[in-house]
Amino acid sequence: MAEQERDTPFSLGSIKYKYLITSNKRGVGKTSLATNLAVALSKRKKKVGLIDLDLHGTDNLNILRLNGFYEIDENKRVIPKLSSKYLKTISIKASKQNIGQDEVWTDDLSTRVIGQFVADIDWGDLDYLFVDAPPGKGKASLAVIQSILGAKVIFVSTPEKEPLPQLAELIKFYQTAQIPIVGLIENMSGFWCEDCARTGESTFRESNIMNVDYLGRIPFDPHMADFTSSDQFFTEIYPNSEATHGYELVVDKILEDSR
Repeated sequence: MAEQERDTPFSLGSIKYKYLITSNKRGVGKTSLATNLAVALSKRKKKVGLIDLDLHGTDNLNILRLNGFYEIDENKRVIPKLSSKYLKTISIKASKQNIGQDEVWTDDLSTRVIGQFVADIDWGDLDYLFVDAPPGKGKASLAVIQSILGAKVIFVSTPEKEPLPQLAELIKFYQTAQIPIVGLIENMSGFWCEDCARTGESTFRESNIMNVDYLGRIPFDPHMADFTSSDQFFTEIYPNSEATHGYELVVDKILEDSR
């Protein structure tokens, strides 16, 4: 543990700004949103890193159509994959598969693995790091907080009323951990719910009640599936879509926050 604590600042020391992206539950499009934000920011010629520390769910490497083993440098540190000139990415799930670890990991083992994984990455010089963090407030989330020192947090939610009490608990969890909160992004905004026969309502009012800045909304776009089946990114295929506009507005606020 002492060696891990010594190594972690080294692996992150040259990164100027770090943002954890998390949610109170699965199924809100957290990984897709984190990936699209990283791509949108890299298009502004900022050096961006994207790390997926969520052991379950969608893998950002799959979204970016990257695969294969990671390379190791002369200091035995893992080199993230290049998605573009300005975007590097790495996933703990891909590393887990590379070493044949398909079994379910215990909370304690996951906690140790997350810390060591972060410490073993050689990012080089980065302007920004986006962290796809585990949802909720369990041990894995706490391990990410302890490993990514100096980070701020961005919450992702959808326009549903039922999970809001859990979101409020998650916000309190990060406040207790003294992690600066940037704000809340409403993903899949305007999603049509067939079961309730209506469009989901905005969480703008709730974000104000919870005293969290509303960073913007990413409208639901049925073309998002093209993002994973094309040689181009969603924002490149549909540059004039409302969703692309939403990503750009959120990136503006992240840039403003870092300034």
